[in-house]
Amino acid sequence: MKLIEFKRKYDFGHELVFCLLRRREWALFQLSLDFNDYGGWPYFQLSSGMGRAICFLLTIWRFGVSFDIAGYAWPDFCKINYDFDEEDCDLG
Repeated sequence: MKLIEFKRKYDFGHELVFCLLRRREWALFQLSLDFNDYGGWPYFQLSSGMGRAICFLLTIWRFGVSFDIAGYAWPDFCKINYDFDEEDCDLG
């Protein structure tokens, strides 16, 4: 279990991800801030269930913020983004 985890990712924009008390499958709190290369329509979503207690997602043009409370952990970004070195891919 990791107390605090922080990752940066670039995939059609910059994304910063912060996880608190993350295990392989679950995390107590996850926060993602992103600034996309392409703008879009405003979008808001608030949900519960499906492996998480509370999920919040807000996107306005090129800026987005999302967080989960007591939910299933997001995928490891080292599996998605090939720009990371293998040192950054700590899966343990």
